[in-house]
Amino acid sequence: MWTIIKFDKKNLNFLKLDIEKKMGSNSEFYIPKVLFKRYLKKKLVKKEFNLMGDYLFCFNEKFKDTKNLENLNYVSSLKMKYAYLSKNVKFLKIQKVIFLINFMI
Repeated sequence: MWTIIKFDKKNLNFLKLDIEKKMGSNSEFYIPKVLFKRYLKKKLVKKEFNLMGDYLFCFNEKFKDTKNLENLNYVSSLKMKYAYLSKNVKFLKIQKVIFLINFMI
């Protein structure tokens, strides 16, 4: 099951370690990013930005159990968790998720 998590940007690695410690090492994290390239004083400068700011998607099979979701509340550097999405999301649900993401940004 997927969940959307708001996190502290400075402590992303601590968040990943805590979730893997509590939920197991089979957690998957997805943070959409954009890479900007431009020339500044004849040098190529690359900057990478998170598309969703301080939000990330996290997948783990254990999120189906409500006890495991409650344990997610006690993870360090977690600001808030927003939504829970099943693995097989239909098209209408995807539109609702996109609306939710646009609303959070």
